[in-house]
Order: sequence, then C-alpha cells, then structure tokens
Amino acid sequence: MVYGLSLFNTVLIILFIIICTVLFIGNVFRFSWLQTSTVIKAKKRKRMYQCYVDSIRTMQMLQVETVGRSREALQQKYIESAQTLYTFFGVHRQTTLPNDMFMIEKKQ
Repeated sequence: MVYGLSLFNTVLIILFIIICTVLFIGNVFRFSWLQTSTVIKAKKRKRMYQCYVDSIRTMQMLQVETVGRSREALQQKYIESAQTLYTFFGVHRQTTLPNDMFMIEKKQ
C-alpha cells in the first residue's frame, strides 16, 4: 500500500512539472509573438504618420521663420499646412487659438 501511494505521488509530481513546463514555454512563445507583432504594427504606423509629423515640423518652422519671405507667403504656407493637419485629425475649428496667425489675420 505504501509503495502504491509513493508511486502515485511520484506520477502526480512528474505530471505537475510537465504541465508547468509546457505552460511556461507556451507563455514565452506567446509573449515573444506579441512583442514581434507590436513592433511590426508600430513600424507601419510610424511610416504612415511620418508625413504628418513632417507637416507639424514645417508649421513650427514657419511660425519661427520671418526673414527672407513676405508675410503673405509665410501665411499661405502656414494655412496649407494647418488645413492638412486639421483635415487629417478631423478637427472642426470653432474657436481661434492664439498662435493661429491666419485666423487672426482674417478677422481683422
């Protein structure tokens, strides 16, 4: 009887170790797959939104740049960049922000 219990306990312990090992290996593969797919999606999104990031940089440079161009040319370029961004992000403008010089100029 003691031998039977000892054998049964040994089998249970071995079975428990095997199940834990299989679950651990499965989780490692699952998390590595999730990480890989997340990196791939992030790269796709980065490429997709890069042109809009460039537009934001252009707008920032246009706000700072005043030498060598007329105010109207700068204003026109700023309007085009801003409209592109507003269209992309779906912003419906109802108020004037202080740094939007093209909106301020139209009101005057």
